[in-house]
Order: sequence, then structure tokens, then C-alpha cells
Amino acid sequence: MSTYKAGRPSKYNPTTKKGVEPAKCAGEYRIRNAEGALTYIGETNNLKRRMQQHCYNGKMSNG
Repeated sequence: MSTYKAGRPSKYNPTTKKGVEPAKCAGEYRIRNAEGALTYIGETNNLKRRMQQHCYNGKMSNG
């Protein structure tokens, strides 16, 4: 069970820059592949920084 409050997640695609960019706050995130299948779930204290780390490390495509 997550330590974060339940809520509707915001969608953001770092490749196309479409959607609401993640804030610098704690939260849970999900990474999906091109077909929409779930590939990774994680928790972080800073969603924006963690997304940038995943793009840099190649876990998410950044274009």
C-alpha cells in the first residue's frame, strides 16, 4: 500500500511534451511502453527530478 494519497494521476509524455509536466512533489508514478502496457511503478519525493533521471538513464524515451 502506498504512503501517498489516492488521486487521479496526471499523464505526461516526455517524448512529445504533451500533458501536465510533473511537479516537484512526492508521488507515485507509472511508466508505460508504446503499446500502453505497464513496465514500471515507483515512488519518489520529487516526481519531476525522477522523470528526468529515467529519461537520462534510458528507462523512458526522451525523444
